[in-house]
Amino acid sequence: MPISILSNQKTEEVINWLFSEGRQKKSIPDLFNSFIGQVQKLDISILRSSILVLPLHPEVYAARYSWQPKDKDFHKVTTNYLLSKNIHDYETSYIEEMNFAYGGINQDDYKRSPYQKLDDGAPLVHCNIRAEQISFEFPILEDLKAIGATGYLAIPLENSFGPRSTIAWATNKEYGFNSEDIELLKSISTFFSLVLETHVNRYVTETLLKIYLGQETGKRVLKGIVQKGNIETIEAVIWYSDLRGFTTLAETTGSSILVGWLNEYFEIISESIEQYHGEILKFIGDAILAVFPVEKDDQRKDICKNVLKAAHEANDALAMLNTKRTKLRIPLLDHGIALHQGVVQYGNIGSLKRLDFTVIGQAVNLASRLEGLCGKTGTQVLVSEKFASYCDDELTLIGTFDLKGISNAQRVYTIITS
Repeated sequence: MPISILSNQKTEEVINWLFSEGRQKKSIPDLFNSFIGQVQKLDISILRSSILVLPLHPEVYAARYSWQPKDKDFHKVTTNYLLSKNIHDYETSYIEEMNFAYGGINQDDYKRSPYQKLDDGAPLVHCNIRAEQISFEFPILEDLKAIGATGYLAIPLENSFGPRSTIAWATNKEYGFNSEDIELLKSISTFFSLVLETHVNRYVTETLLKIYLGQETGKRVLKGIVQKGNIETIEAVIWYSDLRGFTTLAETTGSSILVGWLNEYFEIISESIEQYHGEILKFIGDAILAVFPVEKDDQRKDICKNVLKAAHEANDALAMLNTKRTKLRIPLLDHGIALHQGVVQYGNIGSLKRLDFTVIGQAVNLASRLEGLCGKTGTQVLVSEKFASYCDDELTLIGTFDLKGISNAQRVYTIITS
């Protein structure tokens, strides 16, 4: 890059800001909005800017952050692949954050965009927009012209690993971007990408930990609870549920179909658990282990009642799913849910090279054994006596049972049916 660019005092100020204040920003929108504020000092009139990142997320293929001043309307995005949209409101500007699902890159809108040209190997995309222009290489240019843009520039941002990001700029400067503007924006965009990457990596780390470990468990790992043997004793309601007859289904159903059914089941049960602040720790084959932490003594009754609501809703959701399966003439699904309240050991267990963040203890064993009774008793929900003591008006005793590995016979309860 030309020495004159880096020796420009204002440019140096932007770069110094990136590596001092910029790197301390708490989020990508905060970083991007403040960065644009710094760029505006370089005598390049920025009308609109956006960054596109590919965040290694199992649901989100791409995230786009679009900056614009408050006196301009957002470009309306119409696609079936838009998962979510959020507006970040700043003093003189907005950042529109949009998450897109996988599959969008195969759509015509993407294939006719500057992003596709960059994917095909172009080092950058630069287009000046003339007042009399009526045909455009990319549809986005027509939209930009409508708000007074005179130039467009898209630059790939290289990452040290993973897919690269993209930054795009639009200006209303007379005659658009000139060669010096382009070199300047390329220069500062390169430095911006280094700071952006740290934020993207943080987002990826937090997201993957949350998805693979759970919301609270992921936070604990990020806080440094990573050593083998880092164990904490907590009180919780334990949820253990399991599909019935899954082994038989597996013997008679193709693997891809079976995985689809299993994911469909896990989705509806997970929604019920998470709605009441449960933390799913494991999918064990066709089973789910989850906990609902009890942090204060006066929370036990409310948490137990909420977990019972979650079990009701899980059963209702499974019934609705089976109605659809009946119409499709495919096998119905059934399950058992066991609930217990007690003390567990929560933390890192395993070997030096492979750790699992989970719960262990007699309370977990009891919940697992209770679930095994569901099929034998023909009930969908069974709860321990301790759990039942907080919801006794909604439960009824079905008997006393000896459970393998549990020293004393256990009084077992189920939901009262009308």
